[in-house]
Amino acid sequence: MAKSQFQLITNGFFFHRHPDLPAILEDIKCNPEVSIHRSGQDYTEKFKPVQELLDNWKRQHNFKLHNRPSAAKWRTTFGGYSSEMKPFNDGTREKSFSCSNE
Repeated sequence: MAKSQFQLITNGFFFHRHPDLPAILEDIKCNPEVSIHRSGQDYTEKFKPVQELLDNWKRQHNFKLHNRPSAAKWRTTFGGYSSEMKPFNDGTREKSFSCSNE
C-alpha cells in the first residue's frame, strides 16, 4: 500500500456531513487522524457518535484511522471553560484577550 501525500487531521465532528469521504480516503490511500481535544466524561459522550461512525467506515473501507491524543500535549493557559473561562488567572478576560496595549 502506497503512503499518502495527504494528511487529514480533524476532530471528526463533521464527518457525518460527508458520506462519500470514506471511499475517497480509501481511493487516495489516506489514513486520517482524529484529534482528541479533551479528556473527561462530557467529551467522551459527545465523541461517541463520531467513534461509531468511524468504526462503521473502517468495517466498510480499507484505510486505517488513528486517534491522536492532542489534549495531552497542549498547554493550558486558562482556567475554567466556556463563559467561566479566566485566562492567566488575572480576572480580566477582556484585557487578556485584547491585542492592544491599552
